[in-house]
Amino acid sequence: MRIVLITIVAVLIASCGKTVIDTSVTPPDTIFAHTVGEELVGDVENIEGGGNCWQGYVAYLRFKTDLPVEKLLQDAGYAEVEWSVAESSFQLPKEFLTRFSPPWDPSSLTQKRCFSKSNVTNSWTHGGTHYYIIDKDSGIVHFYGIGA
Repeated sequence: MRIVLITIVAVLIASCGKTVIDTSVTPPDTIFAHTVGEELVGDVENIEGGGNCWQGYVAYLRFKTDLPVEKLLQDAGYAEVEWSVAESSFQLPKEFLTRFSPPWDPSSLTQKRCFSKSNVTNSWTHGGTHYYIIDKDSGIVHFYGIGA
């Protein structure tokens, strides 16, 4: 027991002042492939984000695309919703703040369209909820998804 405690303390002291990379978070490309990528098939760029993906998922992504996202979402059964309905879902947890450059701030978008769908199924969930925020000015898409 004493050796284990000494080892833990030594590791903590050795890591002081160093940047620690969180390897427990699923990479954004993987999250995209299993969530957004199953709904929006086509070219996207600059996928950023993070999520906790184990026995379900909570994911935050941002990407740019020239796809007709609004039409694709509506064709897939998404409903347009007011920003006030989606806003609380886009409050980014602190552990993901460094995963976005420029910073995550969908509330600042002036020309946004919001879409939502419940009971989403994909390779990671049998019943999730997804939200998309589309910035009409830039073509940038923000995504929040949760699935069990």
